[in-house]
Amino acid sequence: MPNISVTSYARINVRQRSYALIAINNYMKFVSKLEERKRILRENSKSSSESREFYDSVSEIERDMDEYGCTSIIYSAMCMEAAAYDVFAVHLGDGFASDHIDKLDVLSKWMLIIKFIFGADIDKSGKTYFCLKKLISARNKLVHHKSEQLPFGDDAIGNMFEKMEKEEKRFINDVELSIKAIVYMSLYIGTIYDGLFGFLPNFSGDDMSCVLRERVYPAGFEDIISRWRAGFK
Repeated sequence: MPNISVTSYARINVRQRSYALIAINNYMKFVSKLEERKRILRENSKSSSESREFYDSVSEIERDMDEYGCTSIIYSAMCMEAAAYDVFAVHLGDGFASDHIDKLDVLSKWMLIIKFIFGADIDKSGKTYFCLKKLISARNKLVHHKSEQLPFGDDAIGNMFEKMEKEEKRFINDVELSIKAIVYMSLYIGTIYDGLFGFLPNFSGDDMSCVLRERVYPAGFEDIISRWRAGFK
């Protein structure tokens, strides 16, 4: 473990915990809507017809899922970006962080933090690296989103629905992996550093009551974290 120097932990306008809480809240709303849609589709599968009310209900749920999922991904990325800057600013100074670090991509920033701040080598086949890379990819797909032309032809409709189904599965997976990126990085830092790492929320189980002093996690999230923590390596 290197001797980690610190300029000052006292900072203003620190936002990564607020970003994390927004991401978590929207993730839990996303999960709730996903389960609601599964229930409606399951109940409707027993019927021989599909009503207008059914289509309207599913469409509204899917619009909510899109909103909550996109918000969760974007704010997860904002959390990791803000946290990375603060780590460099605290340990190397704001001037150095702003002039030499700020323009790097988020993945590179965290690799530098792990290598040169903590003196460790992250396993690129592990969950922490995988989820962070997926978060960055998911964020970029949303920020640089590109629509596609509606296909035409004999097999166009079938191929279109197949592609839309694959895209939906990818999006659902991206939403979960984006939150996991925050959780797993926090857990991973805890395995390589014995001191207090206050730049990300603590998911170790020692202080699971809140992200911010006055605000608690949404119902059910602690159970999800417990499962993720049990499977973390």
